[in-house]
Amino acid sequence: MPVDSPTALVEKLKKSGEFDRLRQELLAKFQQDESYPEFKEGLEDIARKRLMNEPMLHYLGPDWVLKELSQEIQRRASKETIRRPENSS
Repeated sequence: MPVDSPTALVEKLKKSGEFDRLRQELLAKFQQDESYPEFKEGLEDIARKRLMNEPMLHYLGPDWVLKELSQEIQRRASKETIRRPENSS
C-alpha cells in the first residue's frame, strides 16, 4: 500500500508500532538532554502560577485545565521565540 500523504504515513507507522517506538526514543533522548531540567521547571512554574492566580481552575475538569495550561505554555513559547535572536540556541 503506497503512502500518498503525511496522514497515511503516520497511520502506517502507528499500525506497525514504529510511531510509538520513535515517540518513546525521542522522549528518552529529550529527557536526557542538559536543557530538560530547566524546561521542565519552566513548565511547572507556569502551571503553578496559573493555578495560584486563578483558583477557579481547581474546580474545573482536568481536560479543561490541561487545555488552558497548554494554551498558556504555547503563548509563552511564542513570545520567547519572537524575543530570541535567530543565531541563539
